[in-house]
Amino acid sequence: MRTAKISACQFPIARGGFDEFQTRIEATMAEVPRDSDYVLFPELFTVGLVTSYPDASSVADLIRIVEFTPRYRELFHRIATSRKQLVLAGSHLEKHGDLYFNVAHLFTPEGRELTHKKTHIFPAESQWQTTEGDTLEVWDVGPAKVGVAICYETEIPEVCRILAYKGAEVILCPSFTFSEAGFWRPDLPCPLLHNRGRRRTASPGLWPQFDSQPLRPAVESKWHRG
Repeated sequence: MRTAKISACQFPIARGGFDEFQTRIEATMAEVPRDSDYVLFPELFTVGLVTSYPDASSVADLIRIVEFTPRYRELFHRIATSRKQLVLAGSHLEKHGDLYFNVAHLFTPEGRELTHKKTHIFPAESQWQTTEGDTLEVWDVGPAKVGVAICYETEIPEVCRILAYKGAEVILCPSFTFSEAGFWRPDLPCPLLHNRGRRRTASPGLWPQFDSQPLRPAVESKWHRG
């Protein structure tokens, strides 16, 4: 039997530029146990950066946060390599060619950067030109074989089933929700559990009772092979 310790971090959306964002990230990481195997941040937890543009006035302006992609990647590369931890830096809106994708980044202690483009977008995401990815990846990193399903993807049975078929033992699920009901929706049992895997979720934590708790308790997930 093997175990994995996962720290799932709540990260409320706030106004401010990248310097303020980085300060909040570093404060959150200071609370993460050093013995956690995986650290998980929420989906699109960078959207607050759009408030650094005084003329931003609509949801469509969210695509402007792609300008922060290099700084986002540099920040989490440094965190993962300096702390020697696997950090799933939530997801961030990125531009590839003429298309925008909702991309999750898993940064490794060795300096690798593993990415997953969300394959099933939530209807609201179409308002900021998001395109769907078309691949599902499983990586053998840390104590487990890990897949990523971004929020709404976990509600698509085939996503969890394919990841399990590819050997995923843990699915990390960064999510973004607007209500408590929405928070629990992607955290409900999915087909992966019937394929003997485990999943862990992190969300921005938009409700007052979560605002004072930037870090959910680290959990120890256990599974048995054979």
